[in-house]
Amino acid sequence: MAALTAYFDDSGTHDDSATVVVAGFVSSAQQWRRFTREWNKAKAEYGITDFHFAQFLANNKDTEFADKKKWNDVRKANVLRRLRSIAFTHSIHAFSCSVNRRDYDEVFSDSIREELGGHFTWTVRAVLGF
Repeated sequence: MAALTAYFDDSGTHDDSATVVVAGFVSSAQQWRRFTREWNKAKAEYGITDFHFAQFLANNKDTEFADKKKWNDVRKANVLRRLRSIAFTHSIHAFSCSVNRRDYDEVFSDSIREELGGHFTWTVRAVLGF
């Protein structure tokens, strides 16, 4: 029997976000160690301290990606190609699920929402179901 490791990450779980997202990867423990080693190596090569996709993509002014000359579209495309390659090489499966808060609240009654959980809980349950 093979032991698997899952990595989950979330986005939009703060109250003012319109959408909640849960995403991640499944891999063997050995491949996950390789994933982590290669990911950290790529971050060091590109001078990235803390990678957050939304901040990276938007050149968020309060982050290390604020300098649009340094973090231009060509450089960002190269970084994404490298990180994508690492993820696909060292994972068995990638997953993601998102839910629009307003749609969730509109579609499900209070009693059903109480049973299913909040936006985040529902998205975690959905990816586990995948």
